[in-house]
Amino acid sequence: MAKNTKNTAKKPVSTEIPVLATPTGDAGVLTHEPKAYAILRDRRGSGGLGILDLSTERLYRNCLYPEKVTFRNYYDMYSRNNVAARVIETFPDYTWNVMPLVTDKNGPKSRFSKSVTALLNMQIPWQDGLKQSLFTSLKQLDVLGGIGGESLLVFGFADGGRLDSPVKKTTNCSISWVKVLHNGQFEVHKREEKEDSPNYGDAVLYKTLAFNNPQESNFANHIAPGKLIHATRCVHFKESVGLPYGVSRIQKCYNQLLDIVKLSGASAEVYWLGAFSGLAVETDPNATLGDESREAMKEEVKKYFDGLARSLMFEGAKAKLLYPAIVSPKEHFELQITMISIATAVPRRFLTGAEAAKLASQQDTLNWMDRVMNRRDNFIGPKVVVSAVQRCIDAGVLAEPKGDELNVTWPRTQSIALNERAVAARNMTEAVAKYLSSGMSEVMPFREYLINIAGYSESEAEELDNVSNIKKWKTVRDSTNGGKAVA
Repeated sequence: MAKNTKNTAKKPVSTEIPVLATPTGDAGVLTHEPKAYAILRDRRGSGGLGILDLSTERLYRNCLYPEKVTFRNYYDMYSRNNVAARVIETFPDYTWNVMPLVTDKNGPKSRFSKSVTALLNMQIPWQDGLKQSLFTSLKQLDVLGGIGGESLLVFGFADGGRLDSPVKKTTNCSISWVKVLHNGQFEVHKREEKEDSPNYGDAVLYKTLAFNNPQESNFANHIAPGKLIHATRCVHFKESVGLPYGVSRIQKCYNQLLDIVKLSGASAEVYWLGAFSGLAVETDPNATLGDESREAMKEEVKKYFDGLARSLMFEGAKAKLLYPAIVSPKEHFELQITMISIATAVPRRFLTGAEAAKLASQQDTLNWMDRVMNRRDNFIGPKVVVSAVQRCIDAGVLAEPKGDELNVTWPRTQSIALNERAVAARNMTEAVAKYLSSGMSEVMPFREYLINIAGYSESEAEELDNVSNIKKWKTVRDSTNGGKAVA
């Protein structure tokens, strides 16, 4: 009879590539699905359905980048990484280094404008007996909003109403306290559901959340978890471009911030290991070493590395130091900083604080201050300052302004060094003198010249035009040049 034989043919080796789980699976779990290639090819061809492509998946896996980043990741990065803290705090530091001027139609000297300035400077109870100005709280709102993209300023109006009820306008209402919450401490509990309402989809109620952070021994919630807060008592900070939700300032550069952690940690570890060179013990091939001799050799090596001994005595062996090849991390660090600067639109020198040493070029400084001013004019002023002032008007803390609009202006901040300002002033003075003496003032009004030629804003040009007197200059010119214009 023929003997039964086992099938000894080798099974084909699987060539399946691990890909990240589909959206229905556990995020971050690697799978070995039989049709991984087909799934990956189909999704890449159709524009992607939430899965990383093959090359990106490999890169993320090998570099230990998370596929999904949560608010906790952002918060931990901010609290422990100095570069991340600079990314989040740089824009607020420069944006809020001067106090804005809020006016109604009666201008900056009106009673309303003065009352708003007094309110921004007012010291309001904050936490555990501490007080801070409303202006400081608004800056803090900006900082916390940069961590996860959103934050919440809560007013404790003394209007007799509950936190979860709409604010009641009360004559001479006061502010009992102010709290600032970050993403992890609140969520939207209810939104406006009336489709004919202009506020359709907007938040109506917020709910406070517990945010436990074991990394901070003194951490505590500013408002107890589970409290409902009506939107009329809050200023909701959301900074983004064309999006209805806020975006973390470190979202686009999170991978680079992780790389900086690796670089700094690895450089310190390599230095520590390099300070104690490796040791190679080469035994004599003709020597016979017993267990006692080997133990004695181990003890000598231990004394060398763990103690102060700097001599080795071996029997039948010799020791040779191994000098490590230490590579400077500076160039790699500079690369990461450059990539972070590109992602955040913060110049490298401002990101690293080098402008204090006068290393920033004049052009970099001017471009940076333009970004800061644009942020003030287009976001912080109308979305943050006006919102806070309007909440106080609605509660009766501030009187009604004259006119239908609130205007926010920011003082001009010096953005270049003193010697550079002197050169710019001289050049501008010579340009204006040339404009006047050439007869150009007869063709183009001074205000139009300042706006279209000199590059001043309309408000700046208006102010300069109001304080300038072209007729007096013509009188001086005629008296000093015999009535002839100077070409």
